[in-house]
Amino acid sequence: KKKEDFLSLYNALNGTSYTDATKLEITTLEKAVYMSVQNDVSFVFLSELYMIEHQSTINPNMPLRNLTYIAKVLSKITAKEDIYGSKQIKLPTPRFIVLYNGTKQTEEKTVFKLSDAYEKKMVEPELELITTVLNINEGYNERLKSACKLLRDYMTLITKIRKKQKMMDLQQAAYQAIAECIREDVLKDFLMQHRAEVIAMMLYDFDMEKHIESEKAYEYERGMERGIEQGIEKNTILMLRNLMQTMNITEAEAKKYLKLE
Repeated sequence: KKKEDFLSLYNALNGTSYTDATKLEITTLEKAVYMSVQNDVSFVFLSELYMIEHQSTINPNMPLRNLTYIAKVLSKITAKEDIYGSKQIKLPTPRFIVLYNGTKQTEEKTVFKLSDAYEKKMVEPELELITTVLNINEGYNERLKSACKLLRDYMTLITKIRKKQKMMDLQQAAYQAIAECIREDVLKDFLMQHRAEVIAMMLYDFDMEKHIESEKAYEYERGMERGIEQGIEKNTILMLRNLMQTMNITEAEAKKYLKLE
C-alpha cells in the first residue's frame, strides 16, 4: 500500500485534491487482524487520524471494535509522551470509516454509535465513538469511487468475481476476473505481482461471508429449538404443580403419575 493511494482515498472522502503524500503518516498496526486478512489501514493526514476498514458484513459492534483499535493506535502514537505530565498532549482527530462491499442490501450510508449499545441511555454520553459505513457496491457512492481509482478498480474486481461466480466455482471466477482486470488495466500492476495472494484472499473472504451467513441460520434454528424446549419444560412444570395441588401428592408421585423422569 502506498501513501499516494491513501491520499487518493482521503481526497475522495473529503472532496479535496491534495497531492503531497509525504505529509501523510501510515499508522496501521502491524500484525493486527481487523477482519479476515490484514488489509485495513489507519493513517494521519492534516491532524486527522483515519481508521478505514473493508467489510463484507455489517454488525452493530463496529464502534466497540474501533474503540479497541483506536486505543492501541493512540498508545503507539504517544508512546514517547508523558501522559502524566502537566502539558496537554495534542492528538489527531479520529475518523472511523467502513467501506462495505457485501451482498446484503443496505443504505448508501449508515452510522453506528457506541452509545447505542449502552444499557443506560444518556443525552450526552461521556464516551462516544461514531463509525460511518459507506456502501461501495454498484449503484452506491459512485462519486466517491469515481474520485478514487483504487477504490473503483477494487470494486470492479469484486463485481466481476460475483457475476462469474453465478456460472462457475469461486476459484475459477476469481482467476478469470483477475485475468480480465489485468487485460483492462484494472489494478494491473498489483494483480500481476500478487495474483496468487489475491486469489487466496478472495477465497477466504467469500468463504468467510458464507460461513457467517450459515452460522446465523444455524443459531436461528437452535434458538427456535431452545425456545420450544423451554416452552415444553415450562408446561411440564405447570402440570406437575397443578397435579400436586389437586391430588395432594408429592413431586415424585406426580412425576410417576405423568411417567416423567
